[in-house]
Amino acid sequence: MRIIIILFIITLISCGKRDIINHYLPDPITQQELLDNGFYRYSYVDTVNKEDLYKYTSDYTYAYTHTRIDSIGSGDGIYDSIKLLIRRDIYSNVKPEKNEKGQIYPTQFSNFYGMDTIKREANTRYLKVVLKNRIITYLFINDSLEYKSIIVEDFDKKDKEITDFTTKRKIIRYYDSLKIPIKSLLVKDISTKDHPTVFLIGNLKTTIRYSDKKHPFYESSINYIDNDSYTIYTIIGSYYSGLKWHPVK
Repeated sequence: MRIIIILFIITLISCGKRDIINHYLPDPITQQELLDNGFYRYSYVDTVNKEDLYKYTSDYTYAYTHTRIDSIGSGDGIYDSIKLLIRRDIYSNVKPEKNEKGQIYPTQFSNFYGMDTIKREANTRYLKVVLKNRIITYLFINDSLEYKSIIVEDFDKKDKEITDFTTKRKIIRYYDSLKIPIKSLLVKDISTKDHPTVFLIGNLKTTIRYSDKKHPFYESSINYIDNDSYTIYTIIGSYYSGLKWHPVK
């Protein structure tokens, strides 16, 4: 079935607001709290057929019951269809930028094909110097928090401003210091005793991929709608590639 995407982009400039949220805590957070702490908001609405809904959320029942339903067609059984409107709001610490058409998108960090060298170097420098290689993303669907992602690429161990989650010991020590219960979970083919990547932090399962090798990195994520799901969204490829937000002609 054809999917029609209606795009709305709302950019709220941070105006120098200082982010005082501890994003490593598992507790859900509201959209207003993110705005109050200088996050940028990017919004769009998907108009999809009912049978395609499973592609857009991890929990079919949740999305179906929280979506406005429009009947489309003349009633003759030929063009009848159910269209579901799914609103997505992305809250990010990444500032917006404009393309050559004046359209606003999150700063692009991947899919650099066709981008001039000066622009590519400027975006890479912004990621490294301003964001300290950390990208924080919250995804809301129809005003309900679905997913949180914290990605730190090429972690700099000399940078004390960014929490170090590059080993199991450091992850557990961090939450122990906050007196937040944490234990590693064994999940076949995903989380092992020697290298656990799924943790129960507080009362929420959190997936953390990490490495302290040549290029230290980590990615921490929580699926709030289906907390038993260990699916990791391709955040950078989906939302920071300059592709996800392109209007459909």
